[in-house]
Amino acid sequence: MKKTIFTLLLIALIFTALDATGVALVTAAKGKVDLFRGGKNIKFKVGDSINDFDEIHTRNQSFAAYKYIDDSSSIKVFANSYVVVSASRRDKLLDKTIKVNSGRVFTKVNPNSKGSVRVSTPTTMASVNGTQFITIVNEEGEVTYIVTDGTVNVEVSQTGDKADVTAGQTAFVDRYMDLSVRETTPEDIQGLDAAEQEALAVYTPNILRIPMIDEDGYTRFIEIEY
Repeated sequence: MKKTIFTLLLIALIFTALDATGVALVTAAKGKVDLFRGGKNIKFKVGDSINDFDEIHTRNQSFAAYKYIDDSSSIKVFANSYVVVSASRRDKLLDKTIKVNSGRVFTKVNPNSKGSVRVSTPTTMASVNGTQFITIVNEEGEVTYIVTDGTVNVEVSQTGDKADVTAGQTAFVDRYMDLSVRETTPEDIQGLDAAEQEALAVYTPNILRIPMIDEDGYTRFIEIEY
């Protein structure tokens, strides 16, 4: 009963939060993680809000994670990665784009997500719905999608080539923009070192800090532990 009441309260607060400037919440951070807003490196802590166009940079042996406030779809940003958080508002929903400029990112999309979710790289766009997958952009600009659950539709921006990539499959786009899909092998995930494997199972604090706009137009925060 208490869990049901909490869930209903949380949903109500999240929808109210959509009137604020934040689109996501920081749920984990360790090591050297920078959050840039408007070109400035800002201080942050777990539970703080992330705004549209905020940039996340992780350094060596570092890790960050965040969740969107409309449906709790979660993003884990591994070491040496550069991600731009983007979300446009549609009524009380967010159409979300995770821009992976470099590095490795794990995306878990809530199956009941109402807004759209896409992952973009400098050369590709992936549309997802209720799935889990890893995106890797290497130093040569080559892109790998390793799908562990659900289906991801991958499109090469320059050529328009498309492919549906299902659980157990890996898509690869080389430097020449050629798209290929094959069964996932152990070699496909060997690039995830021990620190990143640990990060996949990192504990996410059970606390939510919800931004809300008061009657005077000021942003206030409500913290919920559960």
